[in-house]
Amino acid sequence: ICLHEEDKIDEAEQQFKFKDYRQALNLFKRALKYTTENSTNTRVDLANAFAKLNKLEKTELAFNRPIEIDSKYVGALVGLAILELNMKILESIRNGVMKLSRVYQYDSQNPMVLNYSHDIV
Repeated sequence: ICLHEEDKIDEAEQQFKFKDYRQALNLFKRALKYTTENSTNTRVDLANAFAKLNKLEKTELAFNRPIEIDSKYVGALVGLAILELNMKILESIRNGVMKLSRVYQYDSQNPMVLNYSHDIV
């Protein structure tokens, strides 16, 4: 990761914390342009910013990209599962639960998985 990218990511994370999701989104996008290594974390951050802006199709696309890079990428799988659970349609809820089950197999101590698993039961 180059220094310029780290600065953009740090700034984007700050904007996200301050709930300036549009600015965070723009900064995450710029950081991706300078990515020299694996960009899965930044892509999940990008997806979360899209979700906060209620751009659900782009959220799904952004969560899917890290999974294309690493099929067991927990952060993206959990994000997709939550996205599906929030649709509140029977089929999407089933898909969300299946994704959470898969993530649990990969990382049984993941706090997000444990939290959502508890809520489902």
